[in-house]
Amino acid sequence: MLKRGQVTVFIILGIIILATVIGYFILREEVVTEELTQNGLIQSGNVKLFVESCLEQVGTRGLDLIGSQGGYYNLFNQDLFFTTLEPISDLYFNSVDDKLETVQDNFFTIPYYFYQGEDFTIDENTINNELTKYIEDNLDNCLNEFTVFKQQGLIVKEEPYKVKVNFLSNKVQFELDYLLKITEGTQTKEFSKFIVNHKLDFRTVLTVVEEALRKQQKLGNSVIVADLTFLSEIYDFSYEIDYIESSSVVYLFYFEQEKQDDYVFAYAAKYNWDDLEIDDPYLETEPIDYELFEDEEIIV
Repeated sequence: MLKRGQVTVFIILGIIILATVIGYFILREEVVTEELTQNGLIQSGNVKLFVESCLEQVGTRGLDLIGSQGGYYNLFNQDLFFTTLEPISDLYFNSVDDKLETVQDNFFTIPYYFYQGEDFTIDENTINNELTKYIEDNLDNCLNEFTVFKQQGLIVKEEPYKVKVNFLSNKVQFELDYLLKITEGTQTKEFSKFIVNHKLDFRTVLTVVEEALRKQQKLGNSVIVADLTFLSEIYDFSYEIDYIESSSVVYLFYFEQEKQDDYVFAYAAKYNWDDLEIDDPYLETEPIDYELFEDEEIIV
């Protein structure tokens, strides 16, 4: 028979064991709750990264498209655009090849900035609006109603968003005001603003185009080869000049981007060359009378 003291010891041990078991389950519940909370935060964080990825992808694609179309997304006045089924150059083709579904009827379309003496240059605000409109029209296709997250059990509530594009020093900033409420279980997190940056000095692009058109107005009815060579040394870009018709020229400017293909900006110019009598309308020079130099020493 157990003595009273021994019974007391067993009771105390039983209480300790019971308390230990209860404490374990309480602690385990807290750990599981914390894990679920952290998992919910991770899932909502994935939603944020997803939105930012779509914003960057669509914004960059739009930026490339408007560059290849002289700043335009919606081509509203076909009379002032040069259109062709053939690519202008290999570099230009590479810059727009993956965006052909956004170009009307798969045409390569480039605006005339200079048309027989008149200036039709697009301004910065218009370019900004065109790029903003492109993002607004295409962002939903990338987000796809957050289907991939809803399939994982997340509840996503959203309100209409607003897109803003900023041409800043050395970068283009895509800003999205977009209220999202992400719920998983009992956890809810809100996001209201998303910002991504694309490393491109678009202000330099605009400056080059502005300077080129200013030179064009001054020079008039001639191709601005010398001026572009001078500008390319100052602003560190390369260029192509393609003669697409008897009196039309396409100017292609290429700007280096970090870890990406060159950024391309294109526009066209139409000159008054139709009445010229020389075979090559691009060489507006008079024949040289070499007899005038017979007695001169020519230094090369």
